[in-house]
Amino acid sequence: MRAVLGGTLGLLVCCALPAQEKKDEKIDPAKLVGKWELKNAKDRAFTIEFQKGGKATLSTNPKNPTVTGDYTLDGNRLTTTFRLGGDEQKRVQTITKLTDGELVTRDGQGREQTLGRVKEK
Repeated sequence: MRAVLGGTLGLLVCCALPAQEKKDEKIDPAKLVGKWELKNAKDRAFTIEFQKGGKATLSTNPKNPTVTGDYTLDGNRLTTTFRLGGDEQKRVQTITKLTDGELVTRDGQGREQTLGRVKEK
């Protein structure tokens, strides 16, 4: 019985190691800089611009003003903080994919968002 339990525990530890490696994967901060828009947006379209120095700007639509905030990138963990009215909204996401044209994030509840880079005119 101990051998079976020990073997099972060993498999769980070994299987968890690759997930930990992926979690600590480094993201190139220079690739994140730029303007991104939500792909396949039906009811909540927005754009977010990541700037050098940890500043970010969020625009929900042309009628609403833009909101400024900050972001930090730690490995593949992206933390954004925006001030809406008098409240501070903090969001932590994991970047699962970052290319020159696509940014995919996952939040703590497992919801994924795909953003595309906005090409400058």
